Amino acid sequence: MCGISGFIDSSNSSSKNVLEEMSSTLKHRGPDHGEALVHEVDGKLIGLAHRRLSIIDLDSQANQPMTYKHLTIVFNGEIYNYLELKAELKIEGYVFDTETDTEVILAAYDLWGEKCVEKFNGMWAFAIWDCVEQTMFLSRDRFGVKSLYFQNKGNSLSFASEQKAFATLPGSLVIDADNLAKIISFPEIVESQRFTLYQDIFKLLPGEYALFAQGKLNIWKWWNTYDEIKKAESQVSVDELTS
Repeated sequence: MCGISGFIDSSNSSSKNVLEEMSSTLKHRGPDHGEALVHEVDGKLIGLAHRRLSIIDLDSQANQPMTYKHLTIVFNGEIYNYLELKAELKIEGYVFDTETDTEVILAAYDLWGEKCVEKFNGMWAFAIWDCVEQTMFLSRDRFGVKSLYFQNKGNSLSFASEQKAFATLPGSLVIDADNLAKIISFPEIVESQRFTLYQDIFKLLPGEYALFAQGKLNIWKWWNTYDEIKKAESQVSVDELTS
């Protein structure tokens, strides 16, 4: 388990200190290493932070935020088929410096764009900043094993693995009375609905990805478990289910 957070702030009201405070609220998710990266692009502040729990590659080269070409990622989770994808990407000419699945995600996004998520077998929540296109790509795994929350105010975007990380942002974590009533009345809807207990804090739902570009956030559903079940034959082999 790792923790990710970040923002694109068009108002320049945020800073590296704000990002480090967001990240510090997630320290329990990744005690092995923490790093925050902030830079300015065309008057916008771009921030990415990561709290690392080292599992696959213990080398410091595997620390995040990780940059590959023009892409920078913060990632929580595990891609189970990353070795197979790595071999496929090497055939396409990609070269790797680490043994991590993180670097494979970056190369996959560089080659296949948002369609890369359809190739991943695993659990994840990640954000990729593209400094050429000046976009932020957010993704969550098929079943929502890894959490990802966001706040989109005006031309700015912030995101984090947990809602409490937003407490460091001005005016955030204000309880929404209507949402509170819904959650109390129907607690089972907490994971299936985009809204949260707090005003202006939302969740990316399982099987969704989002792209923040030119100050706008667009969200797409790339996986629907019920639709996929309907496609299955009455008799399905283990290999078909796990491929």
